[in-house]
Amino acid sequence: MNLDKIDLTNLVAIGHDNEKLALLIDRGDNMEYVEVRAPKAAYDGLQEVAAIASDKIPVLEENTENSTFFVQATRSHCTAAIGYNPQQELLQVEFVNGAVYQYEEVEPETWEDFCETESPGRFYNSEIKGLYYSKRIV
Repeated sequence: MNLDKIDLTNLVAIGHDNEKLALLIDRGDNMEYVEVRAPKAAYDGLQEVAAIASDKIPVLEENTENSTFFVQATRSHCTAAIGYNPQQELLQVEFVNGAVYQYEEVEPETWEDFCETESPGRFYNSEIKGLYYSKRIV
């Protein structure tokens, strides 16, 4: 087997929907959203590789119905990235320390406000923390 070294340090988040793999790439001065045609197995494989490489449990189990997350990187001292599954009204927050929490029954309007806020950390503390049922997943 041939092994090739790859550098994915600028890859912030991935998603999958309608046979397209979505990639969020940090280009330094901006974030680029790219979609490429790929089966869901490619997304599942990348999730598994990320889990193995970081010694973490995958966030989403394989073949989970309605498992599409919209993911957005944040520029914050508190949060690294946020994600949302509108079908399940499930908010996912990754903190800069690596911890990942999911919050249940989060309204779409709250997600939209979270995406648009100037201060994700302040928004999290005032609008999310302690107001929704949550569980730590990583």
